[in-house]
Amino acid sequence: MQVYTVHMRRHGLDPNKDIVFVREGFSWWAFAFTFLWAAYHRLWLAMTAAALLILAMGFGLPALGASQLITTIVQTAFAAVAGYVAGDVRRYFLRRDGFADLDVVVARDQTSAEQRYFDLNPDKAELIEADT
Repeated sequence: MQVYTVHMRRHGLDPNKDIVFVREGFSWWAFAFTFLWAAYHRLWLAMTAAALLILAMGFGLPALGASQLITTIVQTAFAAVAGYVAGDVRRYFLRRDGFADLDVVVARDQTSAEQRYFDLNPDKAELIEADT
């Protein structure tokens, strides 16, 4: 079972776009493709910071005399940290963009989490059904 946090834009007008489910735990996508993961989620500041750090490690560490092994270890450690904090970074930027934390849902996958959340909150489900 996975844990999802539910976020809704304050004064959301379109529940289809203004309700976001964020999975807790390690993100393999953020680990393997940090820069692209941030771009996919429209986390432009995080994407820019990740790109600058990746470039700094790629060029800076060898310039400081670090071996290829050390450079690889540092880059892998950065990717691991990115994978572990991906959900927290996403939640931070959602809050900054005006989303409120609504609930926590435990489910098998995101589709099940959405179904469970809307089953327990029929007022939100009515908004979505009225919108379609």
